[in-house]
Amino acid sequence: MSDSNKKHFYPTKMIPTSNKSIHVTNQVTCSRCHQQFDLNHNDIENYCQFHPDLFIRRPHPSHHYVYEIETGTEYSEKLKNWTCQFWDCCGQEDPKAPGCTIGKHIPYT
Repeated sequence: MSDSNKKHFYPTKMIPTSNKSIHVTNQVTCSRCHQQFDLNHNDIENYCQFHPDLFIRRPHPSHHYVYEIETGTEYSEKLKNWTCQFWDCCGQEDPKAPGCTIGKHIPYT
């Protein structure tokens, strides 16, 4: 395994136990991106990518179309129960879209 592919863990202290030492890190979970990070290395190189707003999912009423659709057509029937969904911050329609904002990780409190 090359050095670039190795995961880096940042020890905060060594605890001696008989002939071995245990690396202790301050690994916690970020409340925004749900990734593990080390509290001692929460900097721009280990940034958090997240959406600052909510993911909206709601039915789209058929009478709110931007343009007139002839009722009773196959197209109008398909759109009757269409659900509108998007990230309110950036408009991305995929709930798994990568975050549109970066910043420091925020641990759960």
